[in-house]
Amino acid sequence: MELILFGVYVFFGAMANSFLKHNLLHIQTAYVFSISNFITEKIILACLLGWVTIPVAMIMRIFGVGKAG
Repeated sequence: MELILFGVYVFFGAMANSFLKHNLLHIQTAYVFSISNFITEKIILACLLGWVTIPVAMIMRIFGVGKAG
């Protein structure tokens, strides 16, 4: 059960990091030279920054940041 919750946390952390990079920092392009390094970096950043980026992304989404129109 803990492994499933950890997987969900990493998934939402990675999605929140991508959302904030796109909408807050305006980073549009990622250069990937090694897929294993890219995935590992994404997982590590999701684990380390998820506790901050998930609530911030939720608050930004509630107030309409990142919505078209």
